[in-house]
Formats: sequence, structure tokens, C-alpha cells
Amino acid sequence: MINQIENPFENDDDSVMPLKSNDTIHDTYNTILEQSDAGLSAGLSQWSEDWVNAFQNDASPPCSARRGCSVWLRATPQALRAGTWPRSSPAAAATGAAPT
Repeated sequence: MINQIENPFENDDDSVMPLKSNDTIHDTYNTILEQSDAGLSAGLSQWSEDWVNAFQNDASPPCSARRGCSVWLRATPQALRAGTWPRSSPAAAATGAAPT
């Protein structure tokens, strides 16, 4: 969700937005917690072996859930599904995937 916010950590003039007063980040965080509490999470930690395996076993969200994402944002799930994630990544370290 952070990637959908135009300026998540800075103001339009490029000055840093203090986290303590950053309502957008606080609202996003609270939304994520609410969605998780509502059961909209698989409960997997990002980059964990179970998280990677969920992509490779086609347990990831349907494409329509990511349809609004940029191509570069869809590359991670696609590479994980194909087992072609670079060895230098945390996901590859968790699964021992060969480099591409």
C-alpha cells in the first residue's frame, strides 16, 4: 500500500515529513492491521520460506488483486512462482533458488 502513496515520507517540496505527524502512514498502517484482523492475510512473513512457497504453489492472490500494480511490482510474484528469483535476494536465500 505504501507504493500507492505519491509522497509517503516527504512533502511536495522534498522536505522530510516527520513520522509522528504523518497521518497518511498512520492511516495506512491501521488499515493493514484492520484487514489482517478481518482475516484478509495469510499470516505469512514477507520473504519467509512459507511466503515464497505460497507463490510457488499458486497460493498467492489472483491476478485481479494485483491488476492495478505496475509491471515491476508484479515481477516479484512472477519470479517467485517460476522459481527464477535471483540468489542474492532474501527470498532466494530462504529457498536456495538458483540465480538466473
